Amino acid sequence: VGLRIVYSKVANAFYISGIMTDQLFADINMNNIRGKSKAFIMKIDPLGLTNTRVLVFDPDNLPDPKDALICFVSDLEISSDESEIAFTGMMTKAVGFSGYYHPMVGIIDLNLNLQWCKVYNFPGADRYSGIDVEYNTTNNNLFVLLNSSKYPFAMMELNNNGAIIQQPVKYEFSLPSLGSARAQKIHYVNGAIIVTGNCFVAGSISNTEDQLLFSYDIPVASNLLLGNNYFNSYSRELVPPG
Repeated sequence: VGLRIVYSKVANAFYISGIMTDQLFADINMNNIRGKSKAFIMKIDPLGLTNTRVLVFDPDNLPDPKDALICFVSDLEISSDESEIAFTGMMTKAVGFSGYYHPMVGIIDLNLNLQWCKVYNFPGADRYSGIDVEYNTTNNNLFVLLNSSKYPFAMMELNNNGAIIQQPVKYEFSLPSLGSARAQKIHYVNGAIIVTGNCFVAGSISNTEDQLLFSYDIPVASNLLLGNNYFNSYSRELVPPG
């Protein structure tokens, strides 16, 4: 499954990232799901599919075979000079980490040569996955958007070598009835950040939910702690039953 596609004018090539699994959907036992996924980044240039190159990321094997082995690349971002591509996603890590599922961030060059790739281990019981990555155009740092198991989303800043500049900040909304929420995209504009995504709230009809599309402002990107405690809503639609 392809999750993200970008085009480089310098390389005259498309880059596709995503997730691939080790078995067909029709072969999965839905009462006892066991499987393994690998992340991939594919380069497609004018020579076409006969010359396709693929970079594959393998998750660690876990001690309990019933635990899922998950790895994916959810987003790609080309640098402004088109010399490199940043990526983010999730990696299963079994050794030296608390818990198993962690965000992954890295950089490749335009020929899929891996410059670095790091998996980040954060304290506490929250599980994070990398959803979106964006370059800070002033210093070439990376802003990484993280979806969390317990919060609407979180964000951190890395330097171009993967060191953490700003520790992950977990954002909460003031709306009491907010249900599950997921951020989807970072928009870096003039030193500020806007995050867009979707969330679910109790519906106006009993026992229903409404979906909201939202934006969330962080007015100063150099201080992720300055995010607002509210979000702006752009639509509200009833979630169909089932």
